[in-house]
Amino acid sequence: RIRELPGATRHDGILELPGNARLPVTLVFARSGGEDLALIDIPAQGLQGLVLLQSDLPESGDPVAMESIESHPETRAWRLALPVEAILLVRPEGDSWSGELRQGPFEIPIRFERAAPGAAKVPRRPQDPVPPLPYAEVEVEIATGGGHVLAATLVIPGSDRPEHGYPAVVLVTGSGPQNRDEEIMGHRPFRVLADRLARKGIASLRYDDRGIAGSTGDFTTATGHDFADDAASALRHLQQAPGVDCDRCGLAGHSEGGAVAAMVAAGLAPTWMEADPAFLVSIAGTGVDGGRIMSDQVARIYRAAGVDEQAIAGVERIHRRVVDLVRNDEVSSETLRMAVRELQESQIAVQRELLQENSIQDLHDDQLDDLEAAAMSQMKSPWMRNFIRFDPADAWRRVRVPILAVNGTLDLQVWHDLNLPAIQRAVREAGGRVDVVRLDGLNHLLQPTETGSPDEYGVIDITMDEKAMELIAEWIVATPRIPPATRGRRP
Repeated sequence: RIRELPGATRHDGILELPGNARLPVTLVFARSGGEDLALIDIPAQGLQGLVLLQSDLPESGDPVAMESIESHPETRAWRLALPVEAILLVRPEGDSWSGELRQGPFEIPIRFERAAPGAAKVPRRPQDPVPPLPYAEVEVEIATGGGHVLAATLVIPGSDRPEHGYPAVVLVTGSGPQNRDEEIMGHRPFRVLADRLARKGIASLRYDDRGIAGSTGDFTTATGHDFADDAASALRHLQQAPGVDCDRCGLAGHSEGGAVAAMVAAGLAPTWMEADPAFLVSIAGTGVDGGRIMSDQVARIYRAAGVDEQAIAGVERIHRRVVDLVRNDEVSSETLRMAVRELQESQIAVQRELLQENSIQDLHDDQLDDLEAAAMSQMKSPWMRNFIRFDPADAWRRVRVPILAVNGTLDLQVWHDLNLPAIQRAVREAGGRVDVVRLDGLNHLLQPTETGSPDEYGVIDITMDEKAMELIAEWIVATPRIPPATRGRRP
């Protein structure tokens, strides 16, 4: 919502990374209630609308950096709440900003140019809801068992209220720092989905991830189990909301959020193991551990980009080795470091093939060291270790409530033939009920797509396929009331 504030300004720049890689970066600054606010977009990394947090100026051992950045009286420091935390330093330069991004061992200079007035706002996508809206939106705050507060939006339909209240659903985001709309590349999938559900008589609750946008807490130290705790807290809040049928409140998770929803239903939320959703919806959700997910998606995304099959096989083999090492507590840091370096070298070779040029400069040893240190920090982060090691099937087989699992057949990030059978097998082996649907021609965001490549997300106008949203809504409406006493979970 920073983009919508009066006087918001947009500033565009390019991060020049080792290996001649270039990342477009957009900053939006605004002021409200006497407070400076900012957000950042890095589309190539799937970051859109990440709210920046004000920070103290860091210490630097580089006297040149000290002179050019920190010593300026108007320098500002902003923290990016990412698994590998980053700091952005900016100082005024003409009508815009110059500065430096610091993440792990990297210190990368960047200059920005101010965009034309009014350019801060994201262009409206065709499916974005337009007022007047036939339902109520209420801003709420959710206290969690972890002591932080989630900022959220409760949507209550305007249609005739059923006898016991409206069926309702908590929307659970996927991997990475997400706001309540799960905003990415100009799309707001959860905003659009909440609108369609409300028009079908379904209430919803969506929230900013901990430490993101309006929510408090620390995103960088959280694991999937912590996110399950947040989702469970949101479910409890929804079950107590006026106008909602407490016996028809469920969870709908996207991507990793599907597994998070299963964890809640399986009793794996640390501070609320008794959480009792009435149903689950897995949207492009995961059924196997994160290590298998990542190795598979690397190969599929490279293949869609036209990389040679032999090169793909090489990268995939090394990636699987890195993942196997992260799974093992007994592996030394040096062994993991050597595998990470090998993986990075193979990925640089693939980058050369994609660009079809040999002019990409060889990286110096210090640049390779920086890349290696950043990758090691990521691989050792609490979230990554949990994501790679946790098998969602352990949660899915304990769920007794009705489940809808939908995946697009062109989803390269969470492949349908890898994940849907795993979910189905785990649930049915334990005697549970799951409806599995493959949606032809849709990608990870349930957009109609040509290849499924993440590069297409931002250029597709459709935010979420209308038939897919209709399917989800109709399934929720058709799911009967299940009193808590008959729900429970499997051991």
